[in-house]
Amino acid sequence: MELVVVNGSSAISRGVISKLAGKNYQKIRLLDFRPYRKSVYAFQRALPSGVELHKEMVQSVANLEHGLEGAQDVVYFTHDYFANTSDKNNFIAATSRLAKKHGVKKLVAVCPLEHELYWTEDKHTPLEVRDAAQKKALESFDKMTILNSNVVYGKDSYLFHYMTQCSLAGKISKSIGGSKSFQFKPVSTDDLALAVQTALGNTDEVKGKRFSVNGSAGVTMNELLHLIEKQVGKDSGSTSLKGSLLGLGLSDYVEEFFTGITHDKNMGRFVEYMDAHRPNLDADDFFTKFGLTHGDDV
Repeated sequence: MELVVVNGSSAISRGVISKLAGKNYQKIRLLDFRPYRKSVYAFQRALPSGVELHKEMVQSVANLEHGLEGAQDVVYFTHDYFANTSDKNNFIAATSRLAKKHGVKKLVAVCPLEHELYWTEDKHTPLEVRDAAQKKALESFDKMTILNSNVVYGKDSYLFHYMTQCSLAGKISKSIGGSKSFQFKPVSTDDLALAVQTALGNTDEVKGKRFSVNGSAGVTMNELLHLIEKQVGKDSGSTSLKGSLLGLGLSDYVEEFFTGITHDKNMGRFVEYMDAHRPNLDADDFFTKFGLTHGDDV
């Protein structure tokens, strides 16, 4: 069988799909704005023997429609680009609409918390705007299922990779490393893949619904940094916390003007938003709903 993966080039999507490939799917059709990243070729080489990967560039609605033609099982991921690309909320709406048009049988959307954009005119209400777009997508296609994941950990996690690099370098953004307020419930790539596999196998029970996908243990970003420091052989608390010059964020404005917002700056705003607003991320937990058991917690 073939699995079509929309926005499949991110680290999280590659981690999840690598767990599904070869079990029920022998062919993967990967649609992405930049499907020829170096990391995608490494992912392709690591796929189980006999699994075929076909890559298609999707930079317009027409490209997306072409990529979905003939699809039966589709997994959508919120893309991890933050500049010079398609609006994330419009993208999920378009995918839902076109999936219905082309008779897709199963559509599971995975929306990682850290992939949302926290640096826009909606910076005070990013999750509210996301939720509105998701509800619209579900109204467009009642066979769709949405999984809103907590932060994802494992080797296929940009956030954890970034924090590990910062720990080794001895410095990290104060917004991230100094966060002691909001408790995340990190979910492993393996557990997220289990949720996706379960959703694909229980269409009648999950279609038209939204779920959260959380880990079993709560942790602040500051506590997480201390755990990572120990893992790389550093003393707990040895990573210095760096803020912007005079606390004005002047470099942010320069960066936004010339290059757009990077992953690192968006993550800083992401953690700041969580600390300030403390959203409830536990509603309709997927593991609780289906009685699934978590693997090792963070």
